[in-house]
Amino acid sequence: MAADPVPREPDLDVRPPKRPKLFAAPTPLSGLAPPSCSSPLTSLPSSPEKPVSSFRPLPLPLLLLSLPAILILPPSHPLHDESLRLSVVALRRCLLMRALSPEVECRAWTTLAQVGLQVIGSRLSASPHERHAWARNIEAEVRTIKRSLWT
Repeated sequence: MAADPVPREPDLDVRPPKRPKLFAAPTPLSGLAPPSCSSPLTSLPSSPEKPVSSFRPLPLPLLLLSLPAILILPPSHPLHDESLRLSVVALRRCLLMRALSPEVECRAWTTLAQVGLQVIGSRLSASPHERHAWARNIEAEVRTIKRSLWT
C-alpha cells in the first residue's frame, strides 16, 4: 500500500459548524398542538378577518355582469351550451334593469356581443333543436350591437 502524500490530522475539521437547532425535532403528534415556543419564527401570522356581516352585498347589475366570466365553460365541456344560455339570460336581465350607469350598460352590451359571438361560433343559433330556442335571434342582436358601437 502506498502512503498518503499529505498527512492528515484527525482533529482538524475544515467544515464550518452546523447551525444550532432552535426547536426540538417534531414528533408525529406535535403538528396538532400549537407551538409552545414564543419565538417570532414560530408565531403564526395574525390575519385580521372581517366578520361575514361586515361585507356589503354586490349590487344586482354587477352580479349579473360578472356571471358570464364565472359561468362560461370551454367548448369541449358537456355543459358549454348551458353556460352560454345562462350567461345570455343574465346579461339580458341586466339590460332590462332600470337606472343603469352608462359604464354598466356599455359593459353589458359589449359582453352580450362577446357571448353572442361565442353562441354563433358554436352554431347554437342555427340549431333546429327546441332546447336551443333561446339562441335563435342572437345574430340579429349582435348585428344591432355592432351597428350601435360603430356609430
